[in-house]
Amino acid sequence: MARPAEEVPASEADVDSRMMARPVKTVVDALFHAPPAWHGRPLYVTRGGSQTFGEARRDMLLAGGWLAREHGIGPGHRVCLCLPKGPLAASVILGTMAAGASYVPLEFHGPMYRQTAILDQVEPHLLVTTPAVARRFAAARPGATSCPVVTIEENGFPAAQPLVRPVDVDGGAPAVIFFTSGTTGTPKGIVASRRNMAETVARSLDVLSLTADDRLLFHPPLHYSGSITLFEPLYAGCSSFIMSDQEVLFPDVVAGIIEKHGITVWQGAASFLRALVEGGNLERRQLASVRFFDFFGERLPVAIVE
Repeated sequence: MARPAEEVPASEADVDSRMMARPVKTVVDALFHAPPAWHGRPLYVTRGGSQTFGEARRDMLLAGGWLAREHGIGPGHRVCLCLPKGPLAASVILGTMAAGASYVPLEFHGPMYRQTAILDQVEPHLLVTTPAVARRFAAARPGATSCPVVTIEENGFPAAQPLVRPVDVDGGAPAVIFFTSGTTGTPKGIVASRRNMAETVARSLDVLSLTADDRLLFHPPLHYSGSITLFEPLYAGCSSFIMSDQEVLFPDVVAGIIEKHGITVWQGAASFLRALVEGGNLERRQLASVRFFDFFGERLPVAIVE
């Protein structure tokens, strides 16, 4: 992690004491109980527009009602998601958890052999994807997938009666199953409980000293474990710019987004930070808004950090 020299990072003891003094809500409860003053604030921002806290809360309950009432999804169920990054995917993820189920994110542009291998392991109760990807699944496995498939368009989910409130589920229940890349064999699932997820996100909140004035940059793909940073704004009241899978590929575009939107916290894999430094034409950018680079996945040479 790199930060301005005058900033003093919180110690492990400081972070632990702050967390123990503050009850940690699940990500679903954090959004459901978001202060009314936050409802008009931007939560998720993309090149195509934005979604406020109030809209995200509404869409979470709509998605949860659609999944529960139209497809019978509830506690103990697993929902696979193969959707592009954006507010719609975030709403379906939060709606899945609001219905009491856990979600399994699949790589949106990933190879079908990997996707079907994960479906076979997970034995999901539902697969939610786009019409185009559903056709790819059908072509990869003629006849049928191992679970029901429903498709969803960018303009939202079919009309359904929303949940009145999120389903009450124990904190130890699964929230998400992430899968390893499978480069050395069969992809392996890693389960995070609702409590695990909430405490990890809340810890980031303290380490990064996030406030409502921050503007985060959401970098990782949804199937990557680092994607739980998507939920950090729900606790801090700030916003997050969600980069598309295409935007992530071009460091100069990433640098332009940071500059244009006044990003204050950058989080992502170390390899992407290296690409930003080496290919982002940073000498042409005004990036003084960034106060924190939070990277993970591997070490970085000192020259890159400097």
